[in-house]
Amino acid sequence: MGSGASKTEEVVVEEAEEEVDNYNDLYTDQRDEEVVDVPEDAFPSLQNSRFWQAKSPAEPEVDPETNKLLPKPYVYDEKFVADLMEKTVKTEVDDNLLTSSLETLVDSLTFGCETEPEKVLTFYRWIKNVETSIPSANDSHAAYYFAKLAKEPIALLELFQKLCKVCSIECEILRGHAKGASFAKSLGDPSYKFKEPNHHWLAVAMEQRWHFIDLTWCVQQATDFYFLCEPAIFVYNHLPVDPKWQLLVRPVARREFPDMAFLHKSFYHHELELQSHQNCTIKSATGEEVIRIGYKEEMIWSYRIICEKSGTIVTSLAGVPLDRCVMIEAYEGKARFNVRMPNAYKYRLDLFCQDPEYTATAPSLFTTYIIHAQKGLANFEPFPTLDSKIWGPTQETLKHGLIAKSHKRGRVMETAFDLEQCVIDSYNSEEKEVSVNVLLPQTGLYKLMIYLEPEKEGAEKLYIVSYLLECVKPFSQRLVFQNYGDKLGVQSMKKVLQEATRTKNLHKLRAAVALMKTNELVDKVAEDAVLAEDMLVKMEQIDEMKQAIEQTDRGTMSEMRNYSKPPRAVHDVLIATLLLLGDHEDAVKMWTDVQSRCSNLSKLSMSKRIRAFNILYVHHEISRRSMDILEKHDVNELQGVSPGAALFYSWALSVNMEVLNRVDHNVKVEPANVKRQKEIFGMIAKGTWPVIQNVPVPEVTPGSS
Repeated sequence: MGSGASKTEEVVVEEAEEEVDNYNDLYTDQRDEEVVDVPEDAFPSLQNSRFWQAKSPAEPEVDPETNKLLPKPYVYDEKFVADLMEKTVKTEVDDNLLTSSLETLVDSLTFGCETEPEKVLTFYRWIKNVETSIPSANDSHAAYYFAKLAKEPIALLELFQKLCKVCSIECEILRGHAKGASFAKSLGDPSYKFKEPNHHWLAVAMEQRWHFIDLTWCVQQATDFYFLCEPAIFVYNHLPVDPKWQLLVRPVARREFPDMAFLHKSFYHHELELQSHQNCTIKSATGEEVIRIGYKEEMIWSYRIICEKSGTIVTSLAGVPLDRCVMIEAYEGKARFNVRMPNAYKYRLDLFCQDPEYTATAPSLFTTYIIHAQKGLANFEPFPTLDSKIWGPTQETLKHGLIAKSHKRGRVMETAFDLEQCVIDSYNSEEKEVSVNVLLPQTGLYKLMIYLEPEKEGAEKLYIVSYLLECVKPFSQRLVFQNYGDKLGVQSMKKVLQEATRTKNLHKLRAAVALMKTNELVDKVAEDAVLAEDMLVKMEQIDEMKQAIEQTDRGTMSEMRNYSKPPRAVHDVLIATLLLLGDHEDAVKMWTDVQSRCSNLSKLSMSKRIRAFNILYVHHEISRRSMDILEKHDVNELQGVSPGAALFYSWALSVNMEVLNRVDHNVKVEPANVKRQKEIFGMIAKGTWPVIQNVPVPEVTPGSS
């Protein structure tokens, strides 16, 4: 029958084989492969998929001709489902009732049930628990449907529907497309297409709302995940023939369904969130991708990567194990899987997670991606091996009472390492802070492993954390300290401090100040030390705000992006911010232009550009214009309007104050108009504007003339 048909006698079992959710044959290792697939499509986070369903209660509607409840979007009630699942209902009956009338069976099963939901729960749990081989050719007996099950998986759905009918509970058998085992096996195969519908499931009306039950998969997997499943989640792996049976405000189109992210049950059980790639297939133009997953509780992360080369599955390319093509870093609720591909092939990446408290159980597969690399990564270099798999600070780091204050991520990309030789560490007893300063000799990947020295002589060092350091563009003019070790002279130390202060590079400043203290030269380089330490404080403040913006939750960015007509203050602040990032005012005067830059998926994403921001490339005339815009508002006003805009305001304000500090006290800086903005950005793009201007600077605050 078509979706929503009223007579079960009209059900047609199509020729396509019923889709099953059994993944035992997909892999050869012992990881948990039970799959619940779920996509993200065009929205930037899992939470935003809720946009597909109703936000406010809607009045139930009944078909005037059939007097049946119409399928309409509704507000999913998690509490209603959770409370129902807590109830204890009857799940055992005498075997004789299997060959009695369905009315007699229902009377026995529902004895003591007070509501329709309790009856539905009873039917569901009873069918899941029944084990019988009693034969019957009478379709008015329950045994008939259990005997029929081996050949027709739809049999249990028919039985469930008949039990509901006895109680006058509306129940429909829906047909459509499902992402199950066959889809998992063919993932990434361009020839695989959803042709005929391949699956059936139930829609049951309770309390004037329709609810989904995939009884087949619940029985197969011994799970309750698909019982009364939320429509915005259910649609990720169930697409009914009739779109209205999605029960969503914005139904998913059939062409969208195959590409939607392929998520598994553990994705929901662990409350994970997609923060980057929304589709299960990725076309990589560069040979490198970073997949971001949000999480609430700490997890043990792992992966499996294989490559299809000329129709053959391989686990290494050119002698490089593919395991070394992925690095994982997890910090503050974000897990990042950095994937580097050496050649233009098709790669399959399976991502796993595991509760740290249940390490005896196998890791659970939570999503799979197929990556089509259009070319290999230029200058490909595999990641160093790491036994723990996770780079950067982890829960183990915290267990030892250590907190990362600067580098919270495992991957550190540097464009300005100037010093050859040595890792220098220093300990500040007052702040209880250890600094490890790394001075790299040349471009490439480095593995930094940090240990605690043992208290007892002869004992083993205690491993704390590993960082992946990537030096991508060292300065052509380096300060090379030849074999000074821990003994630097006064003049050399001054050069280090002056260079760090001049370039305003946070990592250089930290290294220079730590080096100065290590060599006990503070008094001998006092003037340069004061300037460097002052600059370090300013750069750390800007960096803290930059990190706060990077960690801004999706809801905050969505709040700004979803304005159809934003408050003037919000628009102004974002224009001032984008000026500092290289967008002239003509490019962002329309709100739609700003909106596109609020998305992390955009190439012009503000968050991404702030992450790569270099203050040296901000022209003082641009900064003056940005400051003029900010001076129309204050942070307290913005906090009440938009916390996200307030965060960008604070960052832009700090940057402007520092940039304008380059200007001579006696020089009045004119704000750049649009024509001048375009001219300045053109000079910066060509590299003709001097990035570092050695001129003294006044302190500038909002409102000063």
